[in-house]
Amino acid sequence: SQKDIEKTINDKKREIIAFTESRSKKKEKLKYNSQLPEDITIEFCKKIKDTLIEFGYKQVKTVTFDDKDQDIIIDGIPRKSNGKGFRAFFYTAFSVSLIKYLQDKNNVFSQVLILDSPVTTLKEEKINSGDINEGDMIDVSLQDSLFEYLAKNFMDEQVIILENKELPNDISGKYNHIKFSKKTNIGRYGFFHVG
Repeated sequence: SQKDIEKTINDKKREIIAFTESRSKKKEKLKYNSQLPEDITIEFCKKIKDTLIEFGYKQVKTVTFDDKDQDIIIDGIPRKSNGKGFRAFFYTAFSVSLIKYLQDKNNVFSQVLILDSPVTTLKEEKINSGDINEGDMIDVSLQDSLFEYLAKNFMDEQVIILENKELPNDISGKYNHIKFSKKTNIGRYGFFHVG
């Protein structure tokens, strides 16, 4: 009947309005207590500092943790204030240190670490065009030290690294290297099999 059709139309209009309003409302952030006890924070930051030194970043003096930003500060400079290369490098040190810290405490939550571009943060076009800033790229010796550290210290864990850089010869044979060729007739094209 006409009345049933009008009721259905009105119901659908109300559903559309409710859906539109629900999408436009900003979702409230999850509230949780993110403040760690000071002794744990100090101990963890010491672990990060030691990791950075083993990565070849020997000039580091202090590493602290900012509870508000939930991020690390290296020598008084927030991680996010560094160039892209050092932001990635420092985040890698954070991630590696977290796993090692938890292992030291017999509180392991993962035996797998996945690192996406820990030392390469720029697209080839930007590098080739010269459109880079200081801090966007890190020194090759730091890159090599990072890979050497992972090969030496992650024998019982799995580390998956997605990276465009060549690995140092010193660690040859200590990892399973899968090179993506971007060519259908040579090796593996990319992450997803093309066939």
